[in-house]
Amino acid sequence: MLLRRLTPAAELPLALTLEEAKAHLRLDHEEDDAHLTGVLIPAVAQVWTEYVKRPLMRADYLLLATGFRASLPLGAGEVVAVEKVVYLDPAGAEVEVESSRYTVSLYDPTALSFTFPSELPRTSGRPEAVQVYFSAGAADAAAVAPLRKQALLQLLAHFYENRQAVITGTIVTELPYSATWLMNLEREPTL
Repeated sequence: MLLRRLTPAAELPLALTLEEAKAHLRLDHEEDDAHLTGVLIPAVAQVWTEYVKRPLMRADYLLLATGFRASLPLGAGEVVAVEKVVYLDPAGAEVEVESSRYTVSLYDPTALSFTFPSELPRTSGRPEAVQVYFSAGAADAAAVAPLRKQALLQLLAHFYENRQAVITGTIVTELPYSATWLMNLEREPTL
């Protein structure tokens, strides 16, 4: 299976507001506003997404799979909406699945459950035979869960305070309950 984000990175909503960032960093000036909103806030959201293996902010996705399963993991956090599901039948013709035949799983909001009358449809077997178009992630900064927000704020403070790749003359120790610990609580396990 292959997951592609269709929404360009520049169009993703910010995971933190400028006001939240400045309050956490205890900034009372505007000199760094553009750097915060243009670089640091998007960077910490990207670190979250890459580390946890789930998107943080609302985006459109396309999942490509070779065939159907009773439950198809979408690998993109809590699914907000499924636009459509199409597949290539054994002859290579594109068929759209009726929306009444699938639903976001109640047991796992990151998976799509299928209900077909007898058996799952046969596909062409090509890597892109099943195509699921859907949206996932938080709509805006207000919808980001508090634990996630705390991890983002810790990362933001780290990136803001440590603008160089190397620091000399210091002893570094990661604090307990750090951003890494917080992100590990929600990280997708790797098999």
